[in-house]
Amino acid sequence: MARARARRGDVIVDLTGAEAQLLAGLSDQLVPLFEASSRGDGPPARPGSDRVRERLFPRAYLDPTEEQAEEQWQSLVHPELVAEKSTALATMAANLSESGADGVAAHESLRLKLSVADAEAWIMALNDARVVAGVTLEISESADPPDPDAGDPDAGDPDVPDAAEALWAIYDMLTQLQTALVDALSR
Repeated sequence: MARARARRGDVIVDLTGAEAQLLAGLSDQLVPLFEASSRGDGPPARPGSDRVRERLFPRAYLDPTEEQAEEQWQSLVHPELVAEKSTALATMAANLSESGADGVAAHESLRLKLSVADAEAWIMALNDARVVAGVTLEISESADPPDPDAGDPDAGDPDVPDAAEALWAIYDMLTQLQTALVDALSR
């Protein structure tokens, strides 16, 4: 289970190999969303047409009569948001690569030493990953992880998680790591 703690001005992060591999793959998953957003010159024209993109790059003006103001706002802010999000992902990927994450087996462990700036970048990258997972899972304040009914004959093999259960587990791991990093930085 991912853990983080402050030590002498740095943040020490302990990950399992599986967690490190998952985190290393986030760039491959999120960068295309950011690039598509950049090519699209801001948020979608119709609110509700791309919920993930709307959450990653929220509108400043929700009133449909303010489209011109929204376009101006996005032309000023959107490129910087894309650059910040991309840089945060690149920082996390570089930290993982430098620590040898790509050579760690799933059952092994990995320890990383992050600067405060790197830990802050990780928090941003983890938040973006959580946003994508949260929108996909339709998480709300009242949403709870799925509780598979063991008596349901259509539930499938109980030893093989379905896609939603796996995504909930990933969301939970991302949340725990992000919380641990925030706690470590606040000490």
